[in-house]
Parts: sequence; structure tokens; C-alpha cells
Amino acid sequence: MDRRGGRCAGAGAGGGGGRLTSLRVVEGQRVRAGEVLGQIEMADLGSRVAERSALVDAAHSALSQAERAHAQNERLAAQSFISGSALETSRAAVQAAKAQVDAAQASLATTHSAARDANVVAPIAGIVARRQALPDEMVSAEQTLFTLVDLARLEVAGTVGTHEVSRLSVGMPVAVRIEGHPVPVQGRLVRIAPAAEPGTRAIVVTVGLANPKELFRAGQYATATVTLGRRDEASGQVEVLEGLPTGARILAARFDNLREGAPATVVAQRAAP
Repeated sequence: MDRRGGRCAGAGAGGGGGRLTSLRVVEGQRVRAGEVLGQIEMADLGSRVAERSALVDAAHSALSQAERAHAQNERLAAQSFISGSALETSRAAVQAAKAQVDAAQASLATTHSAARDANVVAPIAGIVARRQALPDEMVSAEQTLFTLVDLARLEVAGTVGTHEVSRLSVGMPVAVRIEGHPVPVQGRLVRIAPAAEPGTRAIVVTVGLANPKELFRAGQYATATVTLGRRDEASGQVEVLEGLPTGARILAARFDNLREGAPATVVAQRAAP
């Protein structure tokens, strides 16, 4: 396994895009999650907010008028001065006015969302790895302006053969040797791909690695080693790393008819004559 990377996130232009008036970050700068790092000037944004606000006020006025008219019609209907169909018409007018209020408020909320999108905000805490725009540029919606990297926890990604993957399991300890660092670092196997890579017989596996002091960087090469135990082919002995308590009794020879769960009697070892 020889590829390394941290958690990455890109921050971009939201809404409908516009002119990038400021971008106050440089590569290598550390930022906080939610920190405003720049602004985008969106054409006619202020006038659109005012227009949508006026539409909301007008819709509320229309609703109030419809409700007053319906209340009056209910009093007239109680005295049989108007027909039932006229009362239903005024009730429908109230419902239509409420729908207009909801539509106007939704339109205003969308415009306010565009106003929030005018701020370029850091989606995660991390370090600016790359800046991909400059102030005064025209940017489009969803265009990436910079890339952040969180180095607090890294991942080592690589491949193992299909003949070996069955011996691995998520959570296994992994020794990771990173270029430029003489001492191996402890990691854990966090993911095993469910299928081999197309055209190969290799399975992608991922090792998680804590990096609280940020000594390592995304993109460094590393070698990951999983110790599965040793076997001495000459003597037939196998090194047991875990799973057996101290003093446990094991079979020193092969018994073909012995099955797991079958009753067995332990005979004390006879003294040599």
C-alpha cells in the first residue's frame, strides 16, 4: 500500500455565481470550519431581496383582506342573506391567499439563501492546499475556489491480492512506514473493498492513521505491513499471536476424526521409565 491522503473538501461559489470581490486565504493557511474566507458580488441581489420582501407584505395584506371578507360572509350566511356557494367562494379565496403567502415567503427564503451564498465559507477546519481563483474573477455556480485538507487523520490506500484478502479483517493493526520517517507508525485497517479492481486481481484496502501533530502530509508514500503470524515449514510450528490464554492446552498432533465440540479426555503424561 503506497498512497496517502487526508480528508479533503472544496469550497466554491454558490447561488448563481458572480464577481469574486475578495478571497482572503493563501496556500498553507489554517482555517476554521464556518470561517468566512471571501465574498462574491451577485448582480441585483439587494434589489431582489427588497422585491421579494415587498411581495411577502402584499401577500399578507391580501390574506388579511380575504379573511375579513370571509368572516363577514359567515355572519351573512348565518342570517341567510347569502347563499352557501358564495360562502364557499370566500373560503376558497382565503385558501388561495394563504398559498400566495407561502409562495412569496419561499421566494424570499431562496433569495436570502443566495445572499448567504455570497459569502465563501470554509466547509471544514483544515489547511488550504490549493487556491483556484483570484479576486475580481467572474466565478460560476459550484465552481471550486480553493481546496482544504484536514491532516488530523490520514488514510493509506493500496491493494492486496485476491489470494491474500481473506486473511485480513477490519480493525487489524497495521504498521505503516512513511517515507522520510524512520520509525513505523501504528494504524488500523478501516475498509476492504467488496470487489477487485477492474482488469486486475487486486483488492483496494484502506488503513486509518492518526496524525495529531500533523507530522505527515497528504501525498507522501508509505508502506503498510500486516503481521499475520509466522510458520516454520521445517518443523510445522506456527506462531500464535492472539486468541489463546496463557497455559491453554493445544493438540500437538493431527487427529483426523476429532471435530469441534466432540467430547475428549485429557490423559496425564506418563513418566519416562
